[in-house]
Amino acid sequence: MNRGEQLIARALAGPLDAAEQRELCDLLQQQPALREAFAAHAALHACLGPALEDELAREKFLAGTLQAARAADAADFTAKVRRKLTSIRRRRMLTWMATATAAAALVLLVFFMQVGSPPAAALATVARIAAQDSASTYRVGDPFGPGSRLHLQAGLVELDLQGRGTMIVEGPLELEFTGPLGATLKRGRVLLHVNARGYGYKLTSPQGSIVDLGTTFGVAVDELSGEVETHVLAGEVKTFPGDGNEVVLLQANQALRLGASSQQRIPMNADAFYTALPPIQHQAVRMVHWPMESVDAPGSGTRTHGFADVDYALRFPVAPDAPDAPDAADAPLPELPKSVDGPFGQALFFDGAGRYAESHFRGIAGAKERTVAFWVKVPEHFDLEQGYSMLSWGQFAEENAGSVWQVSVNPDKRDGPVGRLRVGVHGGKAIGTTDLRDGRWHHLAVVLYEVPGREFGKNVLLYVNGELEPLSRRVLGVMDTQIGSADHGVWFGRDVTSAAHSGRFFRGGLDEVYIFDAALTQEQVRELMERNQPPIGEGKRSHEWTAYVETDFN
Repeated sequence: MNRGEQLIARALAGPLDAAEQRELCDLLQQQPALREAFAAHAALHACLGPALEDELAREKFLAGTLQAARAADAADFTAKVRRKLTSIRRRRMLTWMATATAAAALVLLVFFMQVGSPPAAALATVARIAAQDSASTYRVGDPFGPGSRLHLQAGLVELDLQGRGTMIVEGPLELEFTGPLGATLKRGRVLLHVNARGYGYKLTSPQGSIVDLGTTFGVAVDELSGEVETHVLAGEVKTFPGDGNEVVLLQANQALRLGASSQQRIPMNADAFYTALPPIQHQAVRMVHWPMESVDAPGSGTRTHGFADVDYALRFPVAPDAPDAPDAADAPLPELPKSVDGPFGQALFFDGAGRYAESHFRGIAGAKERTVAFWVKVPEHFDLEQGYSMLSWGQFAEENAGSVWQVSVNPDKRDGPVGRLRVGVHGGKAIGTTDLRDGRWHHLAVVLYEVPGREFGKNVLLYVNGELEPLSRRVLGVMDTQIGSADHGVWFGRDVTSAAHSGRFFRGGLDEVYIFDAALTQEQVRELMERNQPPIGEGKRSHEWTAYVETDFN
């Protein structure tokens, strides 16, 4: 029996204390299945009275009555008594059942009046989960009614507003639905796309309310500062700061930040919100895989599926601008990466001194969907200049924003927390929250996917050890990875801009590097992490894996 079931049993046996009430309320709000179980148990409990009535006592009562009748030698009276008692018992049972039904409803009503909102299924549905990624507490199809609360510690959820539009929410988040045209956001991020039926949808926040006027808009509530940002991607909204006496109209490409006693116009940032979840894959996934087993046989185990059948084996050159690059024929070269134990077989450890790896594979071009996944081991004592690039491709040019794609350990505190997973595109970046500098192996995945309407930008997801990362920063901006003009392929361990800034070479371990031309789901990322098996197949969104072609270049 789990904790929720224990609390339900205690609630039906007798009153819960305040702490237990709050705990059970939270569990019921988070677990629709537990709500249904509680309602069923409450109804059954209320009905147990007649079922558990003392049958022996009733038989004794009947026997005594009949004995008295026989003593009076009144046979017809006996028959009448039997009929009367049968009628009484039938009416009594019906009364018990009616009372039980009312008691079940009363138990639920009183309980939820004390500790929270009633189950969404018992009320008119105002929203329903249409899709989710990394939000394990909820399932597709879960309903929400007025007064229902959505608690999300992590992950993404897409909600259908019952034909009034859609809502994308990002954890950590706390949201309460107030009715078919309203909700209260206490913390977290929400992106609303409202259609004509949802015109006038009202989102209440700690610093005021926002009313839709036929819009796509995002609202973010910072839990620590209490500040609220509203960004209008399309259409317009009315904002009512504070007590609502003032009205501020926001139109497309405008944004407003509200504090407890201040308001400020800020640049609109479409990249601050997820506008869609990763799409279902409708075509076969292509991929390249480098096991990173050994520098002695760099092509051993290199695997491809769907891409051109060419030599994508690794080479280990020395950058001409490396700190220890030889300036004479007899000068020693920087050392090759060393083979070390990895999560799957051997891995390569780069020393950050100028050696790196390169493949003829050019990477994924433009703004096309992609997933990069690999294992990394970052030393505890780590020079931040050695974190700029774990993997990169594209042709860097100072004047071309978005022309490169680079996965790094964030070295710059001006951009976000240092030591965290970072993806940069020259002019924009997304940074996670988990510090990787602990000398342990971590599985990383970066997922980029397109969203409807190019004006809304791109969505990027970062995973660390199979868990979706809350992002400390997500401003990708222009995405146009240049591989046609690039004078190199995919780099491992070298900063993509190092031709202009010497000394930026990765120090740490890399293992089992994959590049896909599709956006993997969390489930697929976890399967890759746990089994080292790639999802190659058409329309796969679950455990359904297919074998893939292996090409060894020895």
